This record gives sequence, structure tokens and C-alpha cells, in this order.
Amino acid sequence: MTVQAHFPFFGFPMLTRARAPANSPTIHALISSHYPNHKSIMDTDDASLLRSELDHLLERFRGETTPVAEVPELVAEIRQALQEEFVEIVSQFSYEALQKAVLMTFDDSRRLPIHLACDKNAPIEILRCFLDADVGKVSIRVPDKWGDLPLHTACSRHQTEVVKLLVDSDVTKKTIHTKADNGSLPLHTAIRYKAPASVVHLLLENNESTLLEPGPYNQLPLHVACRNSATPEVIQLLLQRDTTKKAVIRGDDVGRLPIHLALLHATENQLSITKLLMEGMLCGRMELRGLDLWKADMKHVLELLQTHERDFTTRDKLDIVQDVIRNFIERIFNLELAVWRASCLQFSAEFSSIHCFIEHLSSLELSDTKDTFDASVYKADRRIKSGADVIVRDVMPYLEFEPVNELISKLMDY
Repeated sequence: MTVQAHFPFFGFPMLTRARAPANSPTIHALISSHYPNHKSIMDTDDASLLRSELDHLLERFRGETTPVAEVPELVAEIRQALQEEFVEIVSQFSYEALQKAVLMTFDDSRRLPIHLACDKNAPIEILRCFLDADVGKVSIRVPDKWGDLPLHTACSRHQTEVVKLLVDSDVTKKTIHTKADNGSLPLHTAIRYKAPASVVHLLLENNESTLLEPGPYNQLPLHVACRNSATPEVIQLLLQRDTTKKAVIRGDDVGRLPIHLALLHATENQLSITKLLMEGMLCGRMELRGLDLWKADMKHVLELLQTHERDFTTRDKLDIVQDVIRNFIERIFNLELAVWRASCLQFSAEFSSIHCFIEHLSSLELSDTKDTFDASVYKADRRIKSGADVIVRDVMPYLEFEPVNELISKLMDY
């Protein structure tokens, strides 16, 4: 038999069970049995006692972990039981005690109650309670022993609604840009622990600059995703949000590109991920960067693809990537030369070769003073005026997917 009572501190109903038999220990008695030396609530500091009881409660809760997670009904029952016990504990203390307790650490981990709640996948109502009691939202900016904010911890636990609550609670959004002691942003942490794309989306919303923030091993979030076998959805999201297209051609501390890490570590969806990365390296890059900067980018990519790799299979695949890109670069160079040649001929079909056309020009009176014709100056000038940058850029959309498909075909045959 249960009756409802409202606990105003956090705004959800409390389920109060009917009185248990005399020989059945109460919840408070069960908790007290783990702290045999503590005095009664009236004789000790309320906030400290509340903090210790919250710590014990949350430490006993394991959230959605296997094998319990395989039985959703049991998970729901456990979470409901936790919520009810939480209400019963907190209801015994004043609101002022709760306000102090949410900002108190309990051991050398330096974790606040909100850290533990995030770590244990506690129901979001408990986190709302902690944040409501923390009027200044100080707790979301407090690091634990390892430099992790509550947001770091939540990002590793796959609870999108908790991450959203923490992000929304931070008006300045500084927590999104705060690194833990190991150099990881919340975004690095989320990707490392294979958080769903919905969590990554929340962290990137209006904060795309984090895409180019290096973490451990000088790896960007895209490197971390490839190293930890992220889903194609997460990889695609990271690529789409990087409008500069810089992350996909950036090397880590030893020069490994994201595609290098994907070929080395991806155990699932390797071809799908490789295709996305190859498209990120090639497709739309010339339109964004122009012909000359595109050449510089491709030269940089080829240099990084030569980074030493001990795994023979990965090294073979990297060599295939190099060959495909080299062949594509050669096609683009040939296209540029063809445009330059046509420009030197002034796009006329009258002359069979550039040599004939230059001889024709040299025989003409180029000015009133009849200056000697300089073929080198003319060719250099026509290269500038040829419009190759514009023409090649316009042709690229018809060509840039070919090396992507070629690479996938060769990797499938490997």
C-alpha cells in the first residue's frame, strides 16, 4: 500500500510506503547500519550526514549495467526504488542542509553528489534536485580528482537527457570547453566512450570550435572517433560540422591521419567509415580552398600517409590510399595543364601546337617599338589568365567521387 506526498525541493511525487512490520528494518535503519559510529541527526552536522548518506546510496546503485540492462522492466524497478529511497533520505533534512551537501566532497576522489549521480546513471530527477539546490550552479564547474567535470562523467554514460540538462544549466557554456587533467574535453570523452550521435550533437551545437581542439596524443575528436571505432553516424556528424575541412587532414602526435586510425582500429563498418573520411579529404575541398591550396593540402596528406605503421595489413591499406590519391592528383595536374595550353593558344583551333602559336606571335608587331617577343613571359602571363583555378574547380564535382569509389573497390578486393 502506498500514498503520495509531495516533496517541494525537487518537484516529483514521493511514494511513501505503509509502515513496515515491527521486526522489519526501515530504510534509514539500513543506511545507518553502514555508519555504526554516527550520532543522531540532531547531534551531528546535518549537511555532512546527508552527504555521506547520499554517497552510500549512489554508490550502491549501478544504473543500466549488464546483465540488468537486458531486462528493461528490472532496470525501471531499480531506478524507481532508488528515487523513492532518495526522497526518503532527503526528506529527513532541511533544505539548507541539502544546499550545503550538494557542494560537499566525501572522500579523496573530490566528487560532489552530482558527479556520483552522473557516474551511476541515476534518474534525471535526482540530478535536477541537486541542480535546483545549487542556486549558483557551482557544482557543474567543480572538477574531481582527475579534473573531470560532471559533464565529462555524464558524457561517458550515454544519457543524452543528462548531458542536455548539464549543458542547458551552463549559461556561459564554459564547461564544454573545459579540459580534464588528461587534456580531454567533454567531446573527447563522449566519443571515447562511444556516446550516441545525439550526445555529440548536443556538445557541438554552437560550439564547433571544439572540433579542432586537441586532446590526449594531440588527437582531435575525429581522431578519437576513428581510434575508438565510433559509429558512421558520429563520424559523419563530426565531418559535417567541420566546415573548414581541417580535422580530416590533421595528423596526431606521431602524424597519423584519422583515416590511418580508422584502418588500424575500426573493427566494424571500416569501409563505411573509410568512405566518409575519403570524401571529407577530397570532396568539396577544391571549391572551398582553391586550386593552389588544394595542391598544398594533398601534398600534406601524402606526407602523413607515409607515417610509420607496424601493422602490415594497415600499412598495405595506407599504401592503397596513397596510390589512389596520387593518381587523382595527376589527373588534376593534367587537367590544369590542358587548360593552360588552351589558354596559350587563346582557345583557338587554328594552331596545331603551342610552338606554332608562339612562332606566329613572335612574328607580329607587338608594340609601336616592335619589342622582341618573350615566350616565357607570355606563357607565365597566360597561366595566370587561363582561368584554370575556376575551370578545374568547376570540373571537380564530376571527378572527386571517382577516387573515393576506386579506393573502396580496392579495399573490398584486398
